[in-house]
Amino acid sequence: MKKIGIILLAAGGSARLGQPKQLLPWKGGTLLSSAAGTALESALGPVVAVLGASGKECRRTLAGLPLRIVLNPAWREGMGGSISAGMEAFRDDQLRGILIILCDQPDVTASTLRALDRRQRTTGAKMVASRYSGTLGPPALFTSPLFPRLIQLRGAVGAKSLFDDAQALESLPVPEAAFDIDTPADLANVPS
Repeated sequence: MKKIGIILLAAGGSARLGQPKQLLPWKGGTLLSSAAGTALESALGPVVAVLGASGKECRRTLAGLPLRIVLNPAWREGMGGSISAGMEAFRDDQLRGILIILCDQPDVTASTLRALDRRQRTTGAKMVASRYSGTLGPPALFTSPLFPRLIQLRGAVGAKSLFDDAQALESLPVPEAAFDIDTPADLANVPS
């Protein structure tokens, strides 16, 4: 069976937080290295980390991990370009799907990612989004028929734009994805 590629989005400038969230200390490493570890632990397939802001420092925190690193020089333009950059890195891979994850959802586990894959295989849906806090969002899995749309994303238009196709969309309750770190208040809620 073909594998699932994982795109770890970690290019943002963390403007609301006021410091690079990717580099925040987390469980003996950084938020970014923890998210990369989760992606690798899922064993679904190859992992690409898309970096932008604080790229050199982020690259150092990922040193030695068996993943590919892509630098998105247009990271300021938004998440769409980072997804597209991640898709380009997988252009030569034979994958049945792409799982998009964020570096700032530290409660998401490898089991969560595998559950999204199981839901897709069970339902045959073209995409499976996480459902939490009254919304749909990442982590989210997209099957190969949607690759052309993902690679064309640009600017602030992210993968959520594909969720409009309700017939192709399944969801999975993922309450752990509700906790993310975007603001100093979020950081204050992190257990020490």
